[in-house]
Amino acid sequence: MAKRITKNDISGPTPLQTTNQYLKQSFDSGIDVRSENQRKQVQQNNFSGAIPFAVGRHDVSVSVAGGPYDPRNNESKEPKTMTYMQYQTFVHAIGAYKRQIQAMAAATETFVRALQEVADCVPAAQVNDVNVVSDLDFLIDSSQLIVNAHQTWANNIEKEVEEPLTACLNEIPQLAKTKQEANKQQIQKLIQQLHSEEDSSYKMKKKKTRDLAELQKSLNLRMALADEIKRLSLYNECIPDKLSQENVPFILQLLTKTVEAELETYETISEGFHKVNSI
Repeated sequence: MAKRITKNDISGPTPLQTTNQYLKQSFDSGIDVRSENQRKQVQQNNFSGAIPFAVGRHDVSVSVAGGPYDPRNNESKEPKTMTYMQYQTFVHAIGAYKRQIQAMAAATETFVRALQEVADCVPAAQVNDVNVVSDLDFLIDSSQLIVNAHQTWANNIEKEVEEPLTACLNEIPQLAKTKQEANKQQIQKLIQQLHSEEDSSYKMKKKKTRDLAELQKSLNLRMALADEIKRLSLYNECIPDKLSQENVPFILQLLTKTVEAELETYETISEGFHKVNSI
């Protein structure tokens, strides 16, 4: 017999949201569910439960949200510029890339030695299958070809790409220091000029001179000096980044050499495979 259901087995109804809670939830989601009369009443009574839209919030309909016409995706953005840290990371990556190519050459060279030792044992094994012996010879010659090609590839990257980039990277701190020192001197001159103008303005006020034109002129000059001091101070902090960005064309030129070295490497290997196979 089925167990009889009692009142204790039935959960109570979900509590209804209060008006304030419902309106708060609707505003948090970016949707105003109130009627026109309710909105007018809130404006008149300054209803405390209403939560205003956040400044800068976009009113985006479902049909455009996340799409190409979503205004949140169409905000103007400044193009990204290279920082000194990114420049360092890139140069380190070039070095790691070169070392992996060298490691490939070294591992393949070890493999070639092992293959040659196997080849030395073939005559005593009296192998009758000519094809397998031929494949062993091809593997030795083709692997040695890979060794030579990768060694040349790594040397080209080191000499033509890594070393020039490293030299340029190492020059940036010294160049930045020179520019920073020159800017600091200029900043000190501007600060002295600002203090001098402040003293003159103070004396003018102390004498109760009522020349408003002169006072306004002095104020404009002090604001201009303060803006220039701020600009130079901020510029001093990002000089290494500015110099790194200026080197982007130089980096691209060297990357062209990287592409050429890569293509030459695999072209050499491809041509070598055909020659070895035809022997």
